[in-house]
Amino acid sequence: MAIQIQHLSKAFDSKPVLADFSAEIPEKAVTCLMGESGCGKTTLLYLLAGLISPDAGKISGISGKIAFVFQENRLAENFTVYRNLKMVCKGQKISKEMLGEMLENVGMDKALLHAPVSSLSGGMKRRVAILRALLCDSAILFLDEPTTGLDEDNKKAVAAYIRQKAQNKTILWVTHDRKEAQSVADKIIELH
Repeated sequence: MAIQIQHLSKAFDSKPVLADFSAEIPEKAVTCLMGESGCGKTTLLYLLAGLISPDAGKISGISGKIAFVFQENRLAENFTVYRNLKMVCKGQKISKEMLGEMLENVGMDKALLHAPVSSLSGGMKRRVAILRALLCDSAILFLDEPTTGLDEDNKKAVAAYIRQKAQNKTILWVTHDRKEAQSVADKIIELH
């Protein structure tokens, strides 16, 4: 089922961030959300995820689990990469070998499975956060600037890997990068 957003509004301290916004997010497709900083992209993701409530409007078509890659990585810094990834794999048969292959697919050495997250670079942490969201058994995936901090080669590899691994998910992908949006999106929504 598509996600329907109807006349959504949200203000913080009487300052409107979203005003009468409507859109449709197609099911099992990648929709990129673009716009200038401060136009409400992250706010929209938070509203759709139920983390904050709208002042007005209606959201429908969201059911089941949502996986979310926030702007900040939100990893368990003192855990190893392996433990960070395994924490979302309850009930799934995911081997260390499979997790190592996933790391390699996003340009990381599989030996890093045993490294504490706190020892990784920012770009590596970003990729672990993305892999963790992809491993989550969810029908919906929200990505808030997922390739921030990655060089061009890693951006391309990660974007392609997300497309490959999340084919049956409804994805809302926030980006400032028009080239990235054009390469991954089935649909682009501009926020003003």
